[in-house]
Amino acid sequence: MTDTLEAALAVLRADLDTARVDAASQEHYERWAKLDTWRARAEALPLLIGEDPASYAPPAPETARGAAHARLWAAFTAATGNPDPEAAVTPFALRRFAQEHGLALPLGLSRLLDFIALVLPAQSGEGRAAAERAVALAEDRETTLGAALYLVTRQAGDCLDGEGYYDAARIVDLIRTRAVFWWPLAPPTLSREQMIELLVKWLPSATR
Repeated sequence: MTDTLEAALAVLRADLDTARVDAASQEHYERWAKLDTWRARAEALPLLIGEDPASYAPPAPETARGAAHARLWAAFTAATGNPDPEAAVTPFALRRFAQEHGLALPLGLSRLLDFIALVLPAQSGEGRAAAERAVALAEDRETTLGAALYLVTRQAGDCLDGEGYYDAARIVDLIRTRAVFWWPLAPPTLSREQMIELLVKWLPSATR
């Protein structure tokens, strides 16, 4: 099941220990972090998964791992607005994508990027901006879940599909129609698709 990006990433990481931090893994990430940019499909995506880009081969499309890889790549290109596999991706752009979609980077890579942002502030303005945006997105997630709870308790009939299950897309459309009620100062930074993924993840029995 790869309805959410988190589930897709879990499939791709099934045989990996992305929480492991040792000398070998740290040296691996340091080697890649020396580059200003990574190639989107061949380098950035494997690093997000926790694989070594030098030896990573995308899984066969007809497999569960292939479907998960395609799901992750589609979300990544949608977020960056650039479907070119050779597009240049900065390390902090990859971190921003992970933060915005609630995905955990491999621990070694995450710690390294945190360190770079701390000791090289002049070169990591994008990193600081990403951190600020992550805070805003976290607040938006909380507001979205609160709005969904309000709707399913006050207007349950408007939130169900034809089979009686919560319809995440329908709930999100209701939320966004009345966005000014929950976001009176500025529109939400979460996209419609991100809101739907959030509800599918946290709302019991929710469908897309």
